[in-house]
Amino acid sequence: MELQYEIKLPTLNEYIDIERTNKFKAHALKTKFTMKIRLMTLSQTRTKINGLNDLSIQWIRTNKRHDADNVFFGVKFLLDGIVAAHVLPGDDRKYIRNISHTIEQGDREKIIIKFNSVM
Repeated sequence: MELQYEIKLPTLNEYIDIERTNKFKAHALKTKFTMKIRLMTLSQTRTKINGLNDLSIQWIRTNKRHDADNVFFGVKFLLDGIVAAHVLPGDDRKYIRNISHTIEQGDREKIIIKFNSVM
């Protein structure tokens, strides 16, 4: 299964900056983006992904301003939103074996996640 999201998720540094100033704002930010991903997931599918999966995530960014590891932090919002949509039962190692990331530059912010069943 493949899911696509045209969204720019907060980077790790952006999240840490907010968390240092106000933990309640950080919680609100996480909730906001988790729910956005949930709704975007439900608009694409309601099919349940079961069993163990390897994930490949392609991050398309409009600039090279952020380090790759800062961008990859967005996987937290991404997986929590997919779980909140009840498309994935959980994001623990019972359901996710490996996660690979690629990052490239493009015309618009986009995330493509592919679930590859290993069982």
